[in-house]
Amino acid sequence: MPPSPSTRFIDSDTTFFSGVKSDSEPGQIPLGYYWMGINTLNIGGSISCRPGYRCVVTLPDGNLQGSFKFVPQQGLEQAIVVVDGKVYVADWPFLSFRQLPGLQFSPFAKQIYWVQTIQSAERRGTGPAPAITLIPPKGVIFMQDGGSTAPAFYDGSNFGHLTGDQYGVPAGGDMAWVGDRMWVSVDQQLFASDISNPFSFRETSYLGGQVSFFFRSDITALVVTPSTESPQLMVFTEINGSIIQANIRERSLWTTTPNFQEEVIGVGCLSARSAVAHYGRLVWFSPQGVAFYDPALSGKITTRLPVRDNEMLVSKSVLSDDLSQVAVGIFGQFLMISVPAEDNFNRHTWVLNHASLTTLADDSGPSWAGYWIGTRPVEWFYGQIANTERIFFSSVDYDGKNRLWEAFIPDRLDNKCPITWGVLTRGYFGATAAIQEKPPGTRCRLSWVDLGFTGIEEDTNVGVFYAGGTRGAFRQMMDKLISVDKGSLAH
Repeated sequence: MPPSPSTRFIDSDTTFFSGVKSDSEPGQIPLGYYWMGINTLNIGGSISCRPGYRCVVTLPDGNLQGSFKFVPQQGLEQAIVVVDGKVYVADWPFLSFRQLPGLQFSPFAKQIYWVQTIQSAERRGTGPAPAITLIPPKGVIFMQDGGSTAPAFYDGSNFGHLTGDQYGVPAGGDMAWVGDRMWVSVDQQLFASDISNPFSFRETSYLGGQVSFFFRSDITALVVTPSTESPQLMVFTEINGSIIQANIRERSLWTTTPNFQEEVIGVGCLSARSAVAHYGRLVWFSPQGVAFYDPALSGKITTRLPVRDNEMLVSKSVLSDDLSQVAVGIFGQFLMISVPAEDNFNRHTWVLNHASLTTLADDSGPSWAGYWIGTRPVEWFYGQIANTERIFFSSVDYDGKNRLWEAFIPDRLDNKCPITWGVLTRGYFGATAAIQEKPPGTRCRLSWVDLGFTGIEEDTNVGVFYAGGTRGAFRQMMDKLISVDKGSLAH
């Protein structure tokens, strides 16, 4: 007997710990997923509004080419931004930027490449056997614009372009600091500085050894592998990734070390700003999408790696052709990947929770929380800033102004203003298997929706809309203001 018209079928989700899954038709999404979240965060299966943004300062107008955090040996951190090739620096709390006179990169460069190093030795003399003197360690940041201009340095007080033969620092692109050496990419070549002295690339003239390393195509990104014992250097091109055993400090051993330079994966990287180490794995944006690689557990994978972002297909399907400026930020267990969706700038920021449902014994692994909108991040910088974990980004905003923002503000307000956020669930077409069976072909009509809220701290406008499973636009079925007092217990 077919069910009577009064028969009720209940379909529900009590947790969303699996996160976003927009690569399937909503009616085919399993329990525990939702189709997409916009300006949302997913922690422990509960969906909430994302943390807020706070505008720190408005930056100079022009071509915003990047932002970076400088950590001096003593004192608090500094923020560095480059606009139209001009370099600006601000002391914590980053409210007032000053220009470093005399530093000028190409105003047309897409981006500035950065690396922070530690200098603890310097070379005296230019002969075949110069004296090497130990000095108190000091932090030095190096900057490049891709080779159009001579490299520049800044150590908190001194700065300048490195011109002439006394330094020999190659003018190139992405850089990394590992094994007490600065590694610089120049087209298809990779150069290494003298040990403990990033200002000098003259070691081979008096100690011998490998001058540079060649790769099959231009180097697109350098990233240090996440190992506390022997960190190495991953070198990406657009078509592959290779390991350099940069933990071997003695240059004369490089030519005799088996597989000192070795291709390990056949998946390339498109953006230097996208390659990071997070939760023990390398993460980067490949030509196919977001890729993960665990150097400790994975063997040599020369065919391909599965992409990890198909769940974000609704945003991924509208990406720009130019993905060279995809930018990644890290805040605790969260990974933010800013991508040019429906825009030439990074309009969408995909958010990955690397520990969606952590328990005493295990965790559920990563899940996508959705994408954030409202700003267009150019480059993120993050870490311990003023003795607290913080994350900042520079942005080319919709009004054309360049700004520096701080993210993950706990009040969940953007500059004290409410944030519009929303969730698109999976399709609800009757009973879930865990509750009751629905005979095939049974026609259902949506009668009611039950929502649960917790932890509401501000007045919240809630709208609920539904769309039919086969046709029709969204229709509103609830419009309600939930009003709360500060400090009250809201339900």
